[in-house]
Amino acid sequence: MFGSPMLDVAIGLSFIFLFVSLIVTMVNELLASVIGLRAKNLALAIGNMLNDPQAKGYAQKFFNNPLITTLAKKGQKPSYIPSATFVTVFLDTLSPGAGQASALGSSPLMDFVPNIADAQVQKTFALMVKGSGGDLNQLRDNLEQWFNDTMDRASGWYKRRMLFITLAVGVVLSIGLNVDTLSLGKRLYTDSVFRSSLVTLATTTVSQGQPKTVDDTISYLEKKSAEMPFVLGDWSKPPEKTVDWVLKIMGWALTSLAVSLGSPFWFDQLGKFIKLRGTGAKPDQ
Repeated sequence: MFGSPMLDVAIGLSFIFLFVSLIVTMVNELLASVIGLRAKNLALAIGNMLNDPQAKGYAQKFFNNPLITTLAKKGQKPSYIPSATFVTVFLDTLSPGAGQASALGSSPLMDFVPNIADAQVQKTFALMVKGSGGDLNQLRDNLEQWFNDTMDRASGWYKRRMLFITLAVGVVLSIGLNVDTLSLGKRLYTDSVFRSSLVTLATTTVSQGQPKTVDDTISYLEKKSAEMPFVLGDWSKPPEKTVDWVLKIMGWALTSLAVSLGSPFWFDQLGKFIKLRGTGAKPDQ
């Protein structure tokens, strides 16, 4: 039962989804790097915190601070800022020199609030000061927590953006590589040699472990491409009838949705299927 063709079909499809998912991941990373998506996402979050989404006031001063400019290449914004650095630069942005403990520690913290030009930032800072009980170290801790909470939300924004990009890339690759779930599933079920080849590749993949680095992923994709029992991007036999095109589009859509789940998901599923298959490989008792 566990060694049934249906389980092998599931293993074969899972391997194909894993393979395409890894390609999607590589493309996503390239796109994110080229368009500076992480840096833009961070800049948007900082802009919201400083009530300056257009970066023409406090946000502009913040990102021009030497402590920030050194975190990225010249002319670019950083994709990551340590929370302690944020607090120092944030205070210095509101009032030059305020990032130094001595500048704030010499007078009551609430005396610093009127110096803040933006009303929203002023209100936010006043709440932080009240929550600190007038203690400078507690104020810095509160500001760090505010920053970390904002970064958690920004991470959610980034993931949602990447989900849309992943779906778009998945559609393009599914069509471009002609990875049609329906036709591949049918072939896996009817062609035992094809099915066996993919099961063997899947088993090897699970035993070797998921690629961890970019170089490992590239090496894996190159090697497995050469071992695939079918040619990716083969358009030698395009659909002829309308119904065939409808089924082809449905197959592409299923592939796109499957790869949007990500390579970690499919590697985990593949491991479970291989383990389940192995339980049926025991000799008769």
